[in-house]
Amino acid sequence: VVKILTISKHTKQYVSLARLLLINFFMAHLFGSILLGVASLEPAIIGLLDMNQNNTWTEKYLYSIYWATAIMVTVGFGDVVVTSDFEAIIVVCTMLLGCLILSYNISQVAMIWSNFNDYRAELQSDLYLLKRIATVTKI
Repeated sequence: VVKILTISKHTKQYVSLARLLLINFFMAHLFGSILLGVASLEPAIIGLLDMNQNNTWTEKYLYSIYWATAIMVTVGFGDVVVTSDFEAIIVVCTMLLGCLILSYNISQVAMIWSNFNDYRAELQSDLYLLKRIATVTKI
């Protein structure tokens, strides 16, 4: 029963990677929602989002997720610009938080990769030990 309930070391790393992706999706949603709020405060300004009446809610939401993801991965964009001081403040704050998120992502991926390498080295060491025992005992 205990063996069934224990999670392998590789599975733990895959779970960590999935958790990291979920955190990124949540942060993109959060920043995108903030953008939607800012754009709805100033609907006449065509800056971060084109908030005309023809766009559906899903189009506005998807575009805001695009905006947030572009900032979080620091690739930037040339098709979206700020047009007011309030938008500029929101964008600067999002860029700073995006830099923190990006550095967190890099460190987490490096840690996961390192753990995979550690597990491989541990497995090779165990296999060498078993081979040595088999050789000594002539199994």
